[in-house]
Amino acid sequence: MSDDLLERTIMEIPAYLKYVPGTEPEDVYIPYIRRGENEEANLSPEEEERIIKEQVIESEGFDIDFKQFRCLFNYRPLNFDDNNEYVMEPETTRELMYRLSPESLERYNEREVGY
Repeated sequence: MSDDLLERTIMEIPAYLKYVPGTEPEDVYIPYIRRGENEEANLSPEEEERIIKEQVIESEGFDIDFKQFRCLFNYRPLNFDDNNEYVMEPETTRELMYRLSPESLERYNEREVGY
C-alpha cells in the first residue's frame, strides 16, 4: 500500500453526490447521522456537495460533519455496530477498525507530525 494513499484518494476521488433525499435505492445503507427532514438549514444538493468537499479537503477526510447533510455522498459515516458491509463474518466493522487503526495512525503521525 502506498504511503500517499490518503492524498491520492482525496485528490483523485473527491466527495461527490450520489443521491438526493428520496431517490436512494431500497438496498442503500442510509446513515443514521444525517440532518433531519425538517431541520434547518435547508441547503440545495449543490450547496451540500460544496460543503462536504471543503470538509474533506480541510480535514483530510478525518472530520466530516454529516449532521449538515440530507444528501448521500461517496463519503459516509461509519457505524461500528450497525453495519458490517466492509467485512466478512465473523469479523465486525468494530473489529476491523480496531485492527487497522493503530498502523494507519502510526503512519499518519510519522508522515505528518514526525513521531
